[in-house]
Amino acid sequence: KTTTFKMLTGLVNPDRGDARIQGKNLMKYRWGYMKSMGFCPQSDGLLESMTGEKLLELFGALRGLNGENLKTAVQKWLEIMDMDRIKDRRCGEYSGGNKRKLSVAMSLIGNPSVVFLDEPTTGVDPVVRRKLWSLFKRNQTLGTTFILTSHSLDESEALCDRVTIMAGGYMKCLGPIGQLKLTYAAGFRMIVRMKITSTEEDVAEIIRSLDKKFQSSYLLKEEQPLLLSFEITKKDMLWSERFEFINKLKSHVPQINDIVISDSSLEEVYYNVTH
Repeated sequence: KTTTFKMLTGLVNPDRGDARIQGKNLMKYRWGYMKSMGFCPQSDGLLESMTGEKLLELFGALRGLNGENLKTAVQKWLEIMDMDRIKDRRCGEYSGGNKRKLSVAMSLIGNPSVVFLDEPTTGVDPVVRRKLWSLFKRNQTLGTTFILTSHSLDESEALCDRVTIMAGGYMKCLGPIGQLKLTYAAGFRMIVRMKITSTEEDVAEIIRSLDKKFQSSYLLKEEQPLLLSFEITKKDMLWSERFEFINKLKSHVPQINDIVISDSSLEEVYYNVTH
C-alpha cells in the first residue's frame, strides 16, 4: 500500500501504467494532477520549525490560494481542528494528536478533488479519531473523494463506500462493503455468553445443536471462559429464522446467559480473502 500511495502521489515514478484525476494525467501533466490532490502521509510530513498557521498558509498557497481567500481558508481549518490557540507555536512542539490534525488540515486546505490518507488516525485518542471521522464524512458529502489506507477494519467499515484488501502486494478484492460481505462472508455472527454456573456439558450441547441445525455451515471462531463466538456461513437465512433458532437454543440450554447475533463483519471478509 505504501508503494502504491507513493506512485499515486508522485513521490515514486511507476515502471508502467498511469493515473488520472479529473482528466489530469500523472505522467504527462504532473502539475495539474498534483494541484488536484491532497496527501496526508502515514508519518507526519511537517516542517517542525514552522508554526501550524504558517504551514497551512504554505500549503494553501501551493494550491493556488492567495490574499483574503488564503487567510480565510487558514482560519477556517484552524477553527475546524480546534488549533487556533496553538497556531503560533512551532509544530514540532505539538502533541501527536495535534500533529495528526494539522497533517489532515494541510491535505484538505484548498479543497482538492481527491485526498489520499495513509492511516490518518494512527496514534490519536478516541476523541480525535471520532472528530476526524466526522470531518471526512462531511467533506465526502461536499464532493471530496477520499482514498485511505487503514489497519482498522472498524474505521474502514465506518468511512468507506468501497473497500479493497491487499495482501502480498496484490489487491485480493474490490467492491462495496455489502457486496464483499455477500461474496466472501455470507451468513452471520453469533456470540453466546454463558452463566458462571455453566459446565463443559452445556458447551457441548450448544455444539450439538449447531451441528444439527447447520451441519458444516458454521465455524467456532473463538472460545473463552463463558463466551463462544460462531460464524454461521449458511446463506439466505431470514432474520426471523435466526431469532427462532436462538430462542430455541436458550430454552434448550438454560445455562446460556445471552446470545447476540449480527451481520458478518469486514474481519470475516479479510480472514476469508487472505487465508
